[in-house]
Amino acid sequence: MIPLFKVYVPDAASKQLGDVLQSGYIAEGANVKEFETCLKRYLLNENVLTTNACTSSLQIALRLSGVKAGDRVFTTSMTCIATNAPIETLSAVPVWVDVNPNHGMIAPEALFNRVAQYPDVKVLIYVCWGGDLGQLPEIDAICKANDIKLIVDAAQAFGVRTKKAILGDSTYGDYTCFSFQAIKHVTVGDGGAIAFKNGDDMARATRLKWFGLDRD
Repeated sequence: MIPLFKVYVPDAASKQLGDVLQSGYIAEGANVKEFETCLKRYLLNENVLTTNACTSSLQIALRLSGVKAGDRVFTTSMTCIATNAPIETLSAVPVWVDVNPNHGMIAPEALFNRVAQYPDVKVLIYVCWGGDLGQLPEIDAICKANDIKLIVDAAQAFGVRTKKAILGDSTYGDYTCFSFQAIKHVTVGDGGAIAFKNGDDMARATRLKWFGLDRD
């Protein structure tokens, strides 16, 4: 039996963890910066920021997208509650978009119908399932055609590639949010990251992450 919920930590990682605990910097220190550098290199994107959780990444992305109290956000109910909790936190309103039963992710035709029904909605959260992108290219095209900000919840899709792209390189979506929670593809115990399409959004997100402070 494959132990899906028992995390394997190699001896080398255990030693490195001990070094961090003894360093005096157990929050954001040199190791976090090194991790961000590795993420940027791997994702072929210079605009990547680490966070404490994918849910925080999603909330930052929603704020950068201009979501305010009372605004509607296209999303799916076929996901963990952590995806949609940030919508509630911002006092916004989820608008459910149906999924394709073959892969469980938002269906382009369902999104097209919702856009016609709610033309004022300008943000979509698209959730990738089990290392699959579903019909993300088609979803991305619909969003671009209708000036909709696309936030990709890639908590279960770190490292997913197509023939032309790796998820997070800014080919698809405006914001790609990753999870490094205990049972994800890559784990740091808990944590997250956001990959941005442009550097201005990353600069704004860096300040939001630290309560509006410019720590640089």
